[in-house]
This record gives sequence, structure tokens and C-alpha cells, in this order.
Amino acid sequence: MLKQALITPQTQQEILRWYDVIIRQNYFAHNKDIILQYDGLAIGAPSSGLIAEIFLQHTEHTHLTHLTQKHRIINYCRYLDDILLIYDSTQTSVQMILEDFNALHPKLQFTAEVEKDNNLNYLDISLHRTPTDIKTSIYRKPTFTDTIIPYTPNHPTHHKHAAVRLLYNRLDAYNLKHEEYQHEINVIHNILYNNAFPIKPHKHPIQHPTRHTTPRNTKLKWTTFTYVGKETYITNLFKKTELRIAFCTTNTIGKLLSHKNPTPDKFSQSGVYKLTCPNCKKVYVGQTRR
Repeated sequence: MLKQALITPQTQQEILRWYDVIIRQNYFAHNKDIILQYDGLAIGAPSSGLIAEIFLQHTEHTHLTHLTQKHRIINYCRYLDDILLIYDSTQTSVQMILEDFNALHPKLQFTAEVEKDNNLNYLDISLHRTPTDIKTSIYRKPTFTDTIIPYTPNHPTHHKHAAVRLLYNRLDAYNLKHEEYQHEINVIHNILYNNAFPIKPHKHPIQHPTRHTTPRNTKLKWTTFTYVGKETYITNLFKKTELRIAFCTTNTIGKLLSHKNPTPDKFSQSGVYKLTCPNCKKVYVGQTRR
């Protein structure tokens, strides 16, 4: 059973009013028309993900206990809209489970992906079922490329190292067998090599930066610096202050792919125009449809 959050009735009413305002003002513009969306949530709105999560958790709180008991579900895991179920195939079937899940709400439609050859991929994990246990390994999609921010470009260092830390943190967080662990080490080293990172065998090439602890009652202020190279590291002067630095770059995908319409020539546009003689100051007004 999920524990009910201890919030006051006033807070509950405030949340419901906040929810009602968002749902009733769910409109968007299309071809100069204002369209009101009666069903669903606005894609990309900051509140949509939170409301969807509240709806899914309410559905789980209401029906999950009954479904797990009915189908003898051993384990239920969900991350956003991806669900992993472990069940006893002698007690139920995936078709029966799918029918009951699709009957929870008319707007919820689930699809099932069953294991093949005792293998099933879930998020970035590949699960392999053996007679005695379940082995895990790192899963990458067939469209995966080993491209990360290369080591040589003029880019903030901690931006480059972020992807590398992710690879090593995931390696240490998952319960991998020795063979899978070594295979993932080789994959990571290959990614680093293809992106010109220095590699030291059997050593973590990227160490976590030293964090300066600050008192909890200290209010930190953040500011942004555009990274232009090593000269930007004048920001090291602020490390022992209450001012925190975040680097940004100008070569972002949004700026590279943005399409800017050229400024039209005012002399080629149609409309009413007025010409003033610089000598006699007389004015001529005309109209063009070019």
C-alpha cells in the first residue's frame, strides 16, 4: 500500500484548483486559429508530465494490488510509461494480463513485449533469464553511435566529462557479472578512444570534481558565463564565494538548426509610400502593389 501524503485540506483544494485551471485552459494556435483541446494534455507543457504521473500513480494505487494478486505478479517496475513485469507463466499469461491492464481506463492502451530466447530489453538493461537467476548487461539500441562531445573541441570540460561519468556510474551501479563488466569496460574505452579522450587502462579516466560544501542556510546565487576557452576559467575566483558559475555555449543544436527569414527589402514591398524632395521639401504620396 502506498502511504497517503500528509497535506492539509487547504493544500488539497489549492492543488485541485491549479489542476482545474490548467485543464480548462488547454488551447493552442494552428494556422492562425485558436483550438481548444478537450481531451489529453498539452505536449511540452511543464505541467503535463507531473499531471500524467499523478494520474498513473492514482491508477496504480487503485488497481495494482488487485491485479498483482489475481495474476500472481512477482515484481512490478515502472519508469514513466515503461513497465517491467515478472510473473509465473504457470499461473497466468501475458494476454490475460494485457486484457486486464487495458480495461483499467478507456484512455490507457498497453502493448506487450515478451522475452525472446530468454532475453528481454528494458530501458538500458538487457535481462537474460537462466535456470538459476537473471543476468543483466548494458543494452544499446541498434541505432546507437559512439559519438559524444569529443575531447579536443573548445567546450567546457565538465560538459565533455558528463557523458563519461554517466558511462562509469552506470557500470558501477548495475550488478554485472565479471564477463559483462569487462565487456562494458571495453565498450567504454572504445567510445573514449573514438572521441580522442586519454585512456589509462584499468583506471577511471574521469574523476568526480571536488565539491565545496556550503552551509545549508546559505543562499547560493547562480550566474552564466559563455565559454570561450581557457580564459573563461577566471571564474575559479568565485569558487570560495556564494556565487556559482554555469557555463553555456553558443554552438547549440537549436541555434545551428534555427531558420531565420531574411529581412525583406523595404523598397520591394507593396503598400503606401511617401517621398520627400530634399531640396523643396515637397511630398509625393503613392501606392504600389509590387
